[in-house]
Amino acid sequence: MSSQVTMASPINQFRTGWLTRPMRSERKGTTGQRWRAGFDDAGFRKADGRQKIPVGVGVKTLGVVLFFSLAGLSSPQRTQAQTTISICDRTPQVEAAILYGLLQTEADCGSITPAQLAGMTYLVVRNPSLGNLKLKAGDFDNLTSLKALYLNHNNLSSLPAGVFDKLTSLEILNLHSNDLVSLRPGVFDKLTRLRYLELRDNNLSSLPAGVFDKLTSLGHLDLRDNNLSSLPAGVFDKLTSLRRLFLQGNNLASLPAGVFDKLTSLQWLRLYNNNLSSLPAGVFDKLTSLKKLYLMENGLNSLPSGIFDKLTSLELLHLSHNNLSSLPSGIFDKLTSLEVLYLNHNSLTCLPSIPSSVIRLWVDGGVSACSGVIVTEFDGTTEVSEVTGTTNTDTYTVALDSEPTASVTITVTSGDTGAATLSPATLTFSTSDWNSEQTVTVTGVDDFVAQSSDRSVTISHSATSSDPGYNGISIASVTVTVDDDDGGGVSIDQSADSTSVTEASGDGRTDSYTMVLEGPPPTASVTVEVVSSDSGAATVSPATLTFSTSDWNSEQTVMVTGVDDFVTQSSDRSVTISHSATSSDANYNGIVIADVRATVVDDDTAGVSIIESSGSTEVSEVGGTTNTDAYTVALASEPTASVTITVTSGDTGAATLSPATLTFSSSNWN
Repeated sequence: MSSQVTMASPINQFRTGWLTRPMRSERKGTTGQRWRAGFDDAGFRKADGRQKIPVGVGVKTLGVVLFFSLAGLSSPQRTQAQTTISICDRTPQVEAAILYGLLQTEADCGSITPAQLAGMTYLVVRNPSLGNLKLKAGDFDNLTSLKALYLNHNNLSSLPAGVFDKLTSLEILNLHSNDLVSLRPGVFDKLTRLRYLELRDNNLSSLPAGVFDKLTSLGHLDLRDNNLSSLPAGVFDKLTSLRRLFLQGNNLASLPAGVFDKLTSLQWLRLYNNNLSSLPAGVFDKLTSLKKLYLMENGLNSLPSGIFDKLTSLELLHLSHNNLSSLPSGIFDKLTSLEVLYLNHNSLTCLPSIPSSVIRLWVDGGVSACSGVIVTEFDGTTEVSEVTGTTNTDTYTVALDSEPTASVTITVTSGDTGAATLSPATLTFSTSDWNSEQTVTVTGVDDFVAQSSDRSVTISHSATSSDPGYNGISIASVTVTVDDDDGGGVSIDQSADSTSVTEASGDGRTDSYTMVLEGPPPTASVTVEVVSSDSGAATVSPATLTFSTSDWNSEQTVMVTGVDDFVTQSSDRSVTISHSATSSDANYNGIVIADVRATVVDDDTAGVSIIESSGSTEVSEVGGTTNTDAYTVALASEPTASVTITVTSGDTGAATLSPATLTFSSSNWN
């Protein structure tokens, strides 16, 4: 594999034209003063000399930033005395604003009334006395439309409780380059729209638990160049929209497990210039969107195997200036999007395999490729079931990291052949096919025993070769999960996957389904009780099924028979057939068995049946046996209430009827 290798160059810490401060080591002088880089008229940092920048307050209205003193903003007395706040000619404060890029036009003179402050959306505060700015609760309470607040470079040492509570529209808050030593719990809780938070270049030694929990819209959090020695567990858990997190230049000696697990949108993570000598396994596993990861200048002694396996979107990885003497085999193999990799200024004796996607690689001179064996599990895991089928097998691949001087034979061994077997048992790599992956197939073995949990089997690998670089080399093992299928259970098989009967006698009046035990052979008989939820609609036979230790795996049949209720239904009836198991075998006693739902098709329709004797009705006018005739009336189905039928002659002068009404109840309807 070919990669471009170049010599390392220093990292550019600053961008031209930004107001910056020296690194922490530069600014901790005996005077305790904080200095900022000077700028020339064009807005570029001066090559030499540093100067303090005069400060004031800026308001952006109609595309113009006006700077004025903060004094009097929150004081009713001063506001009454000073109805306008003016600035004339180009003051140093406006000059600083131009360098910041805050002015769209130059303002030689401008004024603003206090009434206009309520609609202000942009505020830059600069301390005019160059002393320590002190904020009071309520300073910003009237600025309810404010979207951007810049409080940087003011020597702020604390933030009062509730100072930001009224700024519910705020999206940008810049507090960098102050003297904050702590953050008050809840200080940001009302800033639910905040997208950008700058806290760099302060003296924060710790963070309160939950301090960022309400900032669910935050996309950028800068905590660099403080004195943080630890991070509270879960401190970033609510920041699911965060895309950039900067933690460099602190004193972090360790990271809590899972500290980044909720940051699924994170793209940039800077952790360099801390004291991280090691990293927790899996600490980056949830950062599937991460593109840039900076870990240089930490004193890292080692890295866990698989530490970067989930970072499939990573494009840049910076590991220079650490104490790494070796790296796990295949540590970069899953980084399929990686383009830039810094490994220089370590103590590496050899390099593991480098992804072919890498186009810029920084390494120290004289470092060659490592001898190693790459083991790759699909989806990062190997899992099989005891049941024969598509899930009964899984595979992983093995390949060499570099070309050997002689053939290498790798023996593959299952830690429990009663749970998982392997094929083939040995893999041989020659000098011509050393970089071709070879596949190992793992097959689960059914033990017919119900386990309290799935079994775990370790597959080990050992290498033999006349190449001393590969002979006896350490190779990663594979852990196989064998899913148990042997808990007691009952399988139900319905014909056509459903059960349906009719009320009418005939072929459709009955249906059946079968039941059989599944799992390990029972140690005692298992009795299954079968119950119909409505025996007036469907009956079951037999009412109990018994499975013995000898016929437990033989199917038994349940017959379902529809019952005619002679009542017209608005729809077909549904009957639930439930099952319960009892046994002295704990694997089967009281196990959950699926219900069967039977549909009973109604055959009853509302109607009246009339039957004439001899098929007709005929009488004579002459008295005698022929003077009368009769016919019968009946209902076609059972009514839910009494039914009265009125009988009417069309010509009482020719024929009379008796009785004039017929009444049918649910007992004589037929």
